[in-house]
Formats: sequence, structure tokens, C-alpha cells
Amino acid sequence: MMEYQSTRNPDLHATAAQAVLQGLAPDGGLYTMPSLSEIELDWQALLPLDTLSMAREILAALLPSFTKEEMDGLVRAAYTDKFETPDLTPTVPVGDDAVLELFRGPTSAFKDVALSMLPRLMTAAREKCGVEDEILILTATSGDTGKAAMAGFQDVPGTKIIVFYPYGGVSAVQQRQMETQQGRNVCVCAVRGNFDDAQTGVKEIFAAVERQKLLERKGVRLSSANSINIGRLAPQVVYYFRSYAELCRTGRIQAGDKVDFAVPTGNFGDILAGWFAKCMGLPVGRLVCASNANDVLMNKLNYILLGDPALRLNCPSYKMAVTEINDTLLSEVEADSLLLKARSWVTVKGEIRSHDDAKLPDFNGLVYPRLYDSEREVVTGGNGNDNGAIIPYTFYSRDNLLYTGRDSVRNGEFEFTFKMPRELNYSNESGLFNLYACDDRGREAQGMNDHFIVGGMDNEVEEDVDGPQIQYMYLNSSDFEDGDKVNETPLFIARVEDPSGINISGIGLGHDMTVCIDDDPKQEYVVNSYFTPVAGEFGSGDVYYELPTLSDGKHSLLFTVWDTEGNSSSRSMRFTVKNGLKPQIYSLYPEKSPVSDVARFYLRHDRPDMLMTIKFSIFDWSGREIWSVEQTAMSDMWLSSPIEWNLTDKAGRRVQNGIYLYRAIISVNGSSEATKTQKIMVAPQ
Repeated sequence: MMEYQSTRNPDLHATAAQAVLQGLAPDGGLYTMPSLSEIELDWQALLPLDTLSMAREILAALLPSFTKEEMDGLVRAAYTDKFETPDLTPTVPVGDDAVLELFRGPTSAFKDVALSMLPRLMTAAREKCGVEDEILILTATSGDTGKAAMAGFQDVPGTKIIVFYPYGGVSAVQQRQMETQQGRNVCVCAVRGNFDDAQTGVKEIFAAVERQKLLERKGVRLSSANSINIGRLAPQVVYYFRSYAELCRTGRIQAGDKVDFAVPTGNFGDILAGWFAKCMGLPVGRLVCASNANDVLMNKLNYILLGDPALRLNCPSYKMAVTEINDTLLSEVEADSLLLKARSWVTVKGEIRSHDDAKLPDFNGLVYPRLYDSEREVVTGGNGNDNGAIIPYTFYSRDNLLYTGRDSVRNGEFEFTFKMPRELNYSNESGLFNLYACDDRGREAQGMNDHFIVGGMDNEVEEDVDGPQIQYMYLNSSDFEDGDKVNETPLFIARVEDPSGINISGIGLGHDMTVCIDDDPKQEYVVNSYFTPVAGEFGSGDVYYELPTLSDGKHSLLFTVWDTEGNSSSRSMRFTVKNGLKPQIYSLYPEKSPVSDVARFYLRHDRPDMLMTIKFSIFDWSGREIWSVEQTAMSDMWLSSPIEWNLTDKAGRRVQNGIYLYRAIISVNGSSEATKTQKIMVAPQ
């Protein structure tokens, strides 16, 4: 049986029933099948079936935890006598096109198709997984999801649902729909703010409950009815097949003809279902994302291209403006009069602004500038049309990164200086600064500027004939010595510097920053994009690169780096890979001791940025375990995610004041376990 896996970590698996119950994977990813094309489904055999029979076949294929017989019962319980028409989602001709009517459900929302089915799936999954806990659904809505979800979960045994909506941010009809919803297990809450505030609040509840294990002994577990749940996404696949079958039945197309679907933007759940249908064999041509004239579509497109619909976009609230380049006020010159030449030194000044263009004098933090070369024309090899013709497509790409930096923002102003590399496009066309900043209060800003051109050569700059300095390099830990043992995917770390700057453009042939394993050209990796500049120090930066899985035994590594003047330096090291190597715990400590409210524990180790399992226990002085927890999470470099203890025992009672022992046992990717024990004092409240 094919299992689901997290979009963020393919090693996290779940059955279809488990995925429906959990909603999100433990690491925050979306559960998907590794390969939808491998599903055994004869799409042509589905075309003659009625809607409910078609739904049974498709959902049983997508959710293999359930047999066809089980799925048939769930489908009929979800849809029978609930929709205006027996085919649920009729396809209606409109001129030369056709419209799929998704408003025939009990709440007139297109989400009725999914949210009529999800409660049945959750109930069945709960029973199949042997879960006795009550399922508490928390959902944020901007209007239609709320009513549809509440109606779907109304009086479903073993479930409760709470819907949060922005007060004044939904229509009057939608608000009344939610407020008047019947059911002993439904609740609706208004939130002061917008939809993002409601959604953020729900996610914070999930995070706090998980972190503090508040529901661990309450017989309750949280889930979601939003589009992140595969149990909501899968039913939406059905109406793509249903509409295709209807077009075949009416003679508008022949089986095998491709059909284009135009889908409203939404949160991309609906169009993702169309993509699922295409991957399962349905002859889908184009999936067109229809949007109104908003300014977030491009961000949402980037979001979906990440392949992780569970990610939350966090767009900066403030603007960044470049005011001067090389002591020239941009407001006083034309863009084509300001030329940034190769090998020249450039100083950029600017400020952080609110949306009314007022400078923010209390903004203090860091700025992260990136300079891109001029655009270059790219022509594809051609796309085939229905007549077999080859149609090249021309687009413009700005993919040459000339400079990346990190510097200070003080009192709402920033300034940074760098040297232009030799390797440019030399097109004498506009370059682009991309800017991002954050301050110590958690505020963010972004901006761009293309009021300049890039090209030419400054030959009056003093020659630089020395390669960059490689100050240090090691694997996993600064304690590494040449020839040491490491795990099979060690993290390579290096510090480099050069007064002319480090070349990361990737333009010059053979001038990339590289890591080469065992002198094998097939194991040479370009690491330009893994370079992180040191704040306020032009030409100095760090490289962090996780090596691909290596075989057991002895290996060598050669690191090569170039400066912007075309000079290079190299340095080598030797190491031995041992699969399952035990990690090292450097330190284990509480945030404070004595502690009187909540204790937070941290662990420093030698497996940076890796998924780590920590078994953590509290003992009294007799050696009796009074509290324990196990978590698997990504480390922040060498520091683990914090472990919180609310000073209670397994029964939920606050422990007595005194000295306690705490122990951490860690493992990484099935390695041997490492352990460390320390003590902490609990003080009176």
C-alpha cells in the first residue's frame, strides 16, 4: 500500500487514514503521495459511471487505507440527498465553453464537495487508527469555509469544530450563516482583525498546544478542515473527472482529448486538485489560475511553486528606498546616467519607510542587499502545439547574482559598500537591487531599485593578484581535525575573505565556488548560493553546505573559491565516513535555574541543521521518572529546538520544590544514541 509523505521531509510517512486525521505532518508539511502517476486507476473506465460510483473509485485510489466497499458507504453517507442534483456538480454549456457548477451543495459554497466528505473520512480514519480521542477541528475562514465546515461536521460523533472569522471581514450573509448554524458540536468565534490575524491565531494555538502538550492527557487531539488536509483535497479531484465525463457524454469532446480548466485563485487547493487529476491520467491540457487585480498573486504563485501549500507567507509590512548611489541622489538623475562599472567600488544609501513614505527613525536591525546583473534573453527549444509545430518561447531572466551582503540599519537608515565583479553581462542595461531588512522588534521591510545601468570597466582600480583567504574549514564542528570520523551527510563549513569580494556570480567559466569529493568531477558541487556574508564586513563570509550521502570509508574534499578579480584559492581535507555514527552532545542546559514557572531546556550538539529525535525525561532524586516527552524537530544549526516543562508530573500535578535530574537522549537518522544528564532546581512560585 502506497503511503503518504511530508512535502518538507520525505522520510516522514503516514497511511492515508493517519494523514486525514493529522491534517499537517509533524514537521508542518503537507501530506502527499510520492508519485500520483503510479496509482492504479483506469480513467477511461470511470467515464460511464455515475457521480457517486466515480467518487468511490477515485477516493479509494487516493486514500488506500479504505477499501472500495468502505469508501462506497462513506461517499453515499456524505452526498445522498445533500445536493440539489444527483450528479452533485453539473457541467453547463456556455457558448463554446462549459461551466462546472460547484454551488449546488447545502451551503452554496464550492467547498461543500470537500467538506461534506471530510467529516466522514475523519470518523472512519479515527476508527481505523484505533483513536479514542475526540477530534477538535480549528479552522480560520474568510467567509465560505466556515459555514461549509460547520455544516459538514454538524453532530458528527467524536468531533467538535471551532471556526474563527474576522469580525467585519466577511459578508453579512456569511456571518449569519455561521451564527445560525445548528449542531451540538459547533462553535464560531469572531476575531478582531483580518483573516491573517485569525489564521495566525489558529496556528499559534496549534503550536502552543503541541509545545506544551496541553491536550496530551485530555483525550483530545487537534486537526484542521482547511485545504492543507488531504481528506479535503482528494474529494475535489472527483469533479474534474466528472466534468470530463460529461463533456464526453454530450459529444463535445472525444475520450483522450485534452481539456483546459480555468480555476479561481483561492488558496490554490482547487487548482492543486486539478493537478492531481492530471497526474492520475486525466487528459488535462492547461490549468489556468484566474485572479482579480490584486497584488498578492505573484507571491501566491511563488508560494505554490515551493511545493508546500502548508507554508505561510509572511510579507514585510514596510518599504525600503535607495536614495543615493555613489553620493548621487537618485531623485536628481536619469537612470541611464548612473553607470556601475566592473571593478569599481559602489556605495549605496537608503532608508526604511512606512507605506505613506515616512522614514522610520526607530527601525534598527540588519539589511540584506542583493545585486543582480541586467536581464538576458532566453529562448526555449520549443513547445509542441496540436499541429506538431515547434514554437520557441522567449523570456528574460535576471539570474546573475553579482553581490550579496549584510549590513546594519540604524535609525531607519542603511548604507553598504562593495566592489563590482569583473564578470558582468556588459550589456549597459539596468541592473537590480533586491533589498530586505528586519529589526530587533520583529518588523520587516523590502524594496527594489533599478535606477542604474551595469556595464563598462574601471581600469583605474588597484590590481589585486592574490586569491581569497580560507580562514578555516571543517565538517560539522569546529572541533573537527583532518581525518576525523563524520556521519554520512556532514555539513561543510568554511570562512573565506578577500578585499575585492568573493565571486558568486556564476558567469565566468570555471570561476564558481566549488566543493569536490575524492577528486571526482562527477562529485563536484557548485556552492555559490550557500555563501552567507558576514555583517558589515565586505568580502568576508561563510559557506554552509550539506554534503550528499557518502559511502562508508575514507574520503577527501577540495574546496575552491574565487575573488571578483579572477584569483582563486584552494584547500583540501581528509575525513572518514561512518554510517550510524553517534552524535556528540556538547552541552545540555536550562534557560534559567532555579525555575518557578516554565523550564526551557536546550541542547548543543555536532549535527547542525539536521532532523533530530530527542527523548527527554525528568527524574526525582530517587531515580523515579516523573515526566517525559519525545520530539523530532530540525535543529537551528548546533542548537536543538527548546524543550518545555511546565513543572508538572505525569498526572498534571505541580512538582514540589527541590532539585531534579533531567536527561536527554538524542539520535539522528537512526544513529546510535547519545545521552547527557544534568540537574535543575525548582523554586517556589
